[in-house]
Amino acid sequence: MKAYLGFDTSCYTTSAAAALEDGGILDFRTPIPVAQGAVGIRQQEAVFLHVKALSQLVSQLMEALHQLGGAAIAGVGYSYAPTTQEGSYMPVFLPGTSMGRSLAAALDCPSFGFSHQQGHVRAAEYGSDLPDEYLALHVSGGTTEILRIKKPGYLVDVLGGTSDISAGQTIDRVGVALGLPFPAGPHLEALAQSVSNSSYEFRSRDMGTRFSFSGMETAAQRHIRQGADPGELSLGLFRSIGKVLCRSIRHCVEDTGLNTVLFSGGVCSNTILRKVIREELAGCTILFGQPKLCSDNGVGIALLCKEAVCSKT
Repeated sequence: MKAYLGFDTSCYTTSAAAALEDGGILDFRTPIPVAQGAVGIRQQEAVFLHVKALSQLVSQLMEALHQLGGAAIAGVGYSYAPTTQEGSYMPVFLPGTSMGRSLAAALDCPSFGFSHQQGHVRAAEYGSDLPDEYLALHVSGGTTEILRIKKPGYLVDVLGGTSDISAGQTIDRVGVALGLPFPAGPHLEALAQSVSNSSYEFRSRDMGTRFSFSGMETAAQRHIRQGADPGELSLGLFRSIGKVLCRSIRHCVEDTGLNTVLFSGGVCSNTILRKVIREELAGCTILFGQPKLCSDNGVGIALLCKEAVCSKT
């Protein structure tokens, strides 16, 4: 059996994965710890932690392949940058890139570089049958963009997105202000699920395919200082974010004529956002990635590597 490896070293997760010839996947990850009260980590610290974690993850991955009866490594993929846009760069991707290229050279097999964003989209698509061209929303800790995806190759064309902070940054900053751990998304969602309704609504000016979240964050921080109920505020924030995203997606649907929308990235695993999206985008074909494949992982990179090798062959 052949296996295709994928490495992703993002800001907050070290990931190693394999896409198997029979369609199965192996997925190993280690979160990057963030100090209580902080809203992120310095790049140099994350690079150091990636280097420490990668060797252990590779050992676990190879042991899992051995337990399956062994596999011939037919290719190695890695994420080299956040996106495919010119100038996109973060030092955190260097450890995964180095590991991927070195391992491929040692095993005498091809290696392929992809963007972190392409990996997110491909992981979210796993198990679904999508057309060769569709819309995708990528919402993670540092990115909120509406994309046109073209296959083969998962070519990315950015159609819209935030003009300031991302949805994930908005959620994390509000969550930390409420005393929650970083990343705050799951903890804020638990708060929101503790109430049945909310009177809070946070608005953002309609800018077509663009949108802004900084005003939402400022308003939420003000309500927190005034003693807002954490559960009601959290529910209102998630609902408001979902409505703003869907409004801009509607513009992209109208502009492109594409009616299929894939939701990817860790924020899209949120159940409240998913409910809002299903309601607001009625009439569109809506697909969500499996919750565990929405957060940062190497699975999408491994799947892209598999397709690249097979296409090259």
